[in-house]
Amino acid sequence: MRRILSRPVVVVSLIFVLAVGVRLIYMVQTTSSPLYRAYYVDTQWHAEWAQRIAGGQWTENRPFFRAPFYPFVLAGLYRLSGSSFTGAKIAQHLLGALSCLLVYSIARRTWNQRVAMISGIIAALYGPLMYFENELLLESLLIFLMLAGTWVFISAGETPRGWKLWVGGLLLGLGAITRPNVLLIVPAVLVWWLVAKHPLRSQRRKLIDLCWIGLGVVIPIAPVTLHNVITGGEWVLISTQGGINFWIGNNSNADGKTAVAPGAFTPFADQYADNVWVSSKQEAERVTGKSLSDGEVSRYWFQRGVVYWLEQPASATFLLVKKIYYFLNGFEIESNRSMYLDRLWSWIFWVLTWDGVPAFPFGVMIPLALVGLFLRAENHRNVMLLRACAVVYSLSVIMFFVNGRFRIPVVPLLIPFAAAMAVGIYDMIRRREHARFKVLVPVVLVGLAISNSSWWNVRAVDMARQASILAYAQVQQNQFESAVHYYRQALQEDSTRVADRYNLGSALLKLGRPDEARVEYEKALVQEPSNPDISNMLGNCWLGLGDPARAVEYYRRAVALNPKFSKAWINLGIVMLGEQEYVQAENAFARAIEQDRNSARYYYLRGLAL
Repeated sequence: MRRILSRPVVVVSLIFVLAVGVRLIYMVQTTSSPLYRAYYVDTQWHAEWAQRIAGGQWTENRPFFRAPFYPFVLAGLYRLSGSSFTGAKIAQHLLGALSCLLVYSIARRTWNQRVAMISGIIAALYGPLMYFENELLLESLLIFLMLAGTWVFISAGETPRGWKLWVGGLLLGLGAITRPNVLLIVPAVLVWWLVAKHPLRSQRRKLIDLCWIGLGVVIPIAPVTLHNVITGGEWVLISTQGGINFWIGNNSNADGKTAVAPGAFTPFADQYADNVWVSSKQEAERVTGKSLSDGEVSRYWFQRGVVYWLEQPASATFLLVKKIYYFLNGFEIESNRSMYLDRLWSWIFWVLTWDGVPAFPFGVMIPLALVGLFLRAENHRNVMLLRACAVVYSLSVIMFFVNGRFRIPVVPLLIPFAAAMAVGIYDMIRRREHARFKVLVPVVLVGLAISNSSWWNVRAVDMARQASILAYAQVQQNQFESAVHYYRQALQEDSTRVADRYNLGSALLKLGRPDEARVEYEKALVQEPSNPDISNMLGNCWLGLGDPARAVEYYRRAVALNPKFSKAWINLGIVMLGEQEYVQAENAFARAIEQDRNSARYYYLRGLAL
């Protein structure tokens, strides 16, 4: 058996089969979840953007708010699979399985066959990696690009070639247009190449090598920058999201792990928008009192984050300590939703991902990896690169805000360190090296205690948000009765959630229960009296209850709050048409046409009134 497992081809095959097998089981089991075929939060942003690209709309009419590479890749998968959820997810799981092989190969070139095999198995069975591969999120692509780039640079270190360095730089550039903080790894790689020992490379030759790396990095980024300059008329390297994200993680109200957008924009289920993008622009323009470009909005929020550090250094430092703690804690902090929900539908995910004590797998892996970072490896040059990439990427997350989704790309880089430490402890026990054992093991145990502690609400899960996401998933699948159930659950957890109350009313209307819907909208209106959407929906309720006069009252209130609200104008016009108030109806339809000149229905209704 040892001889068989010493053969890399056999081990690679076993790791790949294991990785694909557990991912297939997990994906099949989660098809019974209402979330499997649903879009929500960032997955909806990615899916809708990819659908536009697949339909031929390759460019945006403004600088990219988010890095564009993942939506373009997803659009390609849509074209191949016919916009299939399952096709895209299968491709991402296969990419994840290939990433497991890259982890194995990197560990084998840096340590030895034993560490490599354990590293590959850990990656294959690492539950959170499977979760992100099963979502329409960029993490699976980013992880593959980072690992592939690292593998290429390690290969270039063994047999230096200019084209290898170019390919490594190209992979980093693609990673940067997937998530821009990958750019921070580039200087670390350049320094590593200069200081690492390469017998076949003089310092002059190394400087030429840096140009090859730089060229590779620039090639994918240049078209994105050009697009931003053309559409926005200003210098935006990749995207404009960085400024607001920096402020979200660095302000006096930040908790270090939650993405709380500024302002009071409330996204409703029937009108999806990225609330971070919308509210950041609205609030920045409100404060400055002038219209701002997307780049100016990003700079405004970045400056606000810097000012926080300058004016409140003690508070900012304490927040930084909390973020470091969140990063090292084993609990997977939610981003779009809690990954632990999948334990309800998948027994294999339940086995591989625990939310208790210890929080498995990260809560067990990270103490081993942190100590392993400082151990010697068979190949010092390679371990220098892995350390640099892991540390720099970790810091790039901590400087913003921390959750399981932003942390996951560094996990495959840390897995070999954890495996090396585990093998080292086993060897210490077998060889009876008590002195080293007494030093290292207590450090690991202290790390284990810290990574599985529960300070600063690290394990707090927003149950109202989870219920709301489940409700939204049911709405997309026309399961309105289930949606009503989950929205009521969300409001039981937190009665202040206006969007959930609004969406509960919408689901009740779909079920033909306007009186119940009216009650929910009236409660929502008390919370947000200046929200025109709520007044418009109250008009729909009263119309459904057979009281057109009350409906008109609320439609007029909606257009008074927002004169550009075409839906409310149309609703008002339809009621006036039914009441044979043709002049008022025609005027309402005309106002709607002013806002949307491409709606044939609006012209048709105006024609009826005339």
